Amino acid sequence: MDELEGKLAEYESLRNEISQNDALIQKVNIFGFWAVVLPLLFFAYHRDNEVLILPPVAYFVYLQMVVHKLEGTFRIAGYLATFLEPQIPGMGWESRLALLRGKSSTLPGVPTHTALLIVAVVGTLVPSVTASSAPHAFISGAAAVAVLLWSIAQIRALNELSGPNGFAKSWKELREKESRAQSAQQP
Repeated sequence: MDELEGKLAEYESLRNEISQNDALIQKVNIFGFWAVVLPLLFFAYHRDNEVLILPPVAYFVYLQMVVHKLEGTFRIAGYLATFLEPQIPGMGWESRLALLRGKSSTLPGVPTHTALLIVAVVGTLVPSVTASSAPHAFISGAAAVAVLLWSIAQIRALNELSGPNGFAKSWKELREKESRAQSAQQP
């Protein structure tokens, strides 16, 4: 196997990993939807306030799974754009996509995340505020606000990682460091 074939194999393997992450995120979106909506439907029919803690907790778990997969995707994409695409003729998808991400601060899939977040927070806060002063109403409302703030921070962090100052910058700095080390070793 020559060097180009090796790079193509590595590129294909890493692109497959990105595709697997995307497919898993789509499945997790379905889980997230039902994990947030089912407790709210249960509350609507049974008026069981204790169940209101579940939507923000479910959303927290959902977003944590998505964030983990997106971090991996952005890390791989930055590596591909920095190390492999410049050395493989005709490859440039991740490099071009990184340029687009740099012009937009919108994370792919944010509408799904945002919709579930709104359902989880509003669906929990409204009944919590209108419920009696029972401790579970306060706990549910506090959990919803905490998840809202945490989610905003997570989404902002992901936007930063996917932008020009995220993984792409780290990979470029590593490539430059390796180039300097190779240059220093040559007579």
